[in-house]
Parts: sequence; C-alpha cells; structure tokens
Amino acid sequence: MNRAGDILAAWDAQIGSSPAEAAARRRDDDLSRLEQGLKASRARYHELQDHLDAAATGIAALAAENDALRREIADS
Repeated sequence: MNRAGDILAAWDAQIGSSPAEAAARRRDDDLSRLEQGLKASRARYHELQDHLDAAATGIAALAAENDALRREIADS
C-alpha cells in the first residue's frame, strides 16, 4: 500500500508518454495547424473578395460614364 503513490506516479508518467498519447497529440497539433490555415485562407478570401467588389464597382462606374460620353457624342 505504501508504494501505491509511486506506482500511480509511474503509471501516469508512462501513460503521458504512450504511443497513443503521442499520436493524439500529433493529431491535435495537425488539427490546430489546419484550423489556423483555414482561418488565414478565409481571411485572404474575404480580402480578395473586397478587392474584387471594389474593382467591379469601379468598372461599372467607368462603363456608365463611357456610355454617357458615347451618347453625348452621338447626339452632337
């Protein structure tokens, strides 16, 4: 009974370094890394979408101005 604490401590130390625990830790690290990558990719997507929206707005404004100038030239 006196060795129970030592045995449990050794058991806990062994469990902490088991192959299953190492595999679970690697899996968790991989998941964390993938989640961070996904978050970064989504942020980049939103940034690019904002640029695309701005470009589309600018192109639409220029096209409308171009049409107005063409009509003005045609009317004169």
